[in-house]
Amino acid sequence: GDRAIAIGRTSNNSGARSLCIGFAATNSGGFGVVNVGTSCNTGGADRSGGIVIGNSSSLGSMNSATFGTSNSSDMAGEFSFGFGGFTSAGDARASTIVARMTTTDATLLELGVFGVSPGSGLNSTAPAQRIVLVNDSSYIFDCDIIARNTATDTETSGWNLKFVIRRGAAAANTAIVGSATKTVLAQDTGTTTWDVGVTADTTNGRPKIEVTGQAAKTIRWVCNIRMTKVSG
Repeated sequence: GDRAIAIGRTSNNSGARSLCIGFAATNSGGFGVVNVGTSCNTGGADRSGGIVIGNSSSLGSMNSATFGTSNSSDMAGEFSFGFGGFTSAGDARASTIVARMTTTDATLLELGVFGVSPGSGLNSTAPAQRIVLVNDSSYIFDCDIIARNTATDTETSGWNLKFVIRRGAAAANTAIVGSATKTVLAQDTGTTTWDVGVTADTTNGRPKIEVTGQAAKTIRWVCNIRMTKVSG
């Protein structure tokens, strides 16, 4: 690939501005990727901006990172780590994802990996850029959410949102198991109407984590998601 490097026996790098090091380390078209290990694969152009380090691991989405043995990522912006699975790469793993959003009123908005809601901006044409679950899998999501009014240093609010969600044979079979647990960690005066929540999106097969801001206030939201996944 253009301005690319491949080092190692049977390694191949056809992506631009990328690096492959190891035995049979392969990048089949993604740009700006780093691939280090044995029999690792960073996929095609839709896996650009990713990192794979380990043995027999791969990327499942763009701008993600995979570490470990026989591991994989599913979601954009995912930092995935795992060491072996049951029957396939990535079917037993833990991950971290950072989502964000800016609100300017009290309209309910979904947190997005790229800071825009799915269906607009960077997420408009690629469902893989959403936080999308895979079929026949169950997850725990443990989310720390922090919000701050950009116009003042005295309005901050924080929550923990934790839930179990599963997806069956199709997106329509996605459901939150039981109910989500929401804990208000701390709130400044003037932020008590701000809120967070989650529902199951049965159209796209994923959790829909949403926030509610306040009229005439520009509020930035950041969500640190810790995810545990099992498939089968």
